[in-house]
Amino acid sequence: MEVLSQLLVISIQNGIIYAYSKNELKLYRLKHREELGVKIGMFITFERTDGFVMDVTTIIEKRTPLTSRIEIEETENGPILVLRTWLIFSKNPSLRSHKMITGFSDWYGYVRIVYKSLIRSRNAVFVMGISVDDLDYDQKTGASLFRQHTKKIGRRFDLSILKTIEDREIELKSTNVLESNEDEDVARRELELI
Repeated sequence: MEVLSQLLVISIQNGIIYAYSKNELKLYRLKHREELGVKIGMFITFERTDGFVMDVTTIIEKRTPLTSRIEIEETENGPILVLRTWLIFSKNPSLRSHKMITGFSDWYGYVRIVYKSLIRSRNAVFVMGISVDDLDYDQKTGASLFRQHTKKIGRRFDLSILKTIEDREIELKSTNVLESNEDEDVARRELELI
């Protein structure tokens, strides 16, 4: 069996653990078992099984993240994970982040921008809090798993970081990880790994 490691638990709802791989920019759905002791905000490592919703009987490793990058905000609807990330808007018109409707994070992929008036430059790396937007998102339609969560934005004018993140967006576009034209059956099978 394949071991999947360092997945960040971004939500637990209706008996499903939603765990995100920053390396693959994919969302995994796992059956939640109380006895495993998994909580939102944890990183987990487990053995992969087949199926749209994976049945996880053993968690190999659990660890809590660095609090400087991940916070849990309590709301009346339950806890929300707020992730601090770097985000760019590409100068390359062939990339989705160029339109400035969505930004691109090398760790979290496309992020829907909520406070558009705060974004005024393609020459900066923005630092902001993001949260889950739609767990049933479909990347092929242009939807984003994450959305801008905070109005507070920091900026860094570091061209090397900007270039590194933009190169990641170009790489993912060229491998069709973020954009696909495959039929719905294939897309449904891929949802287990999105």
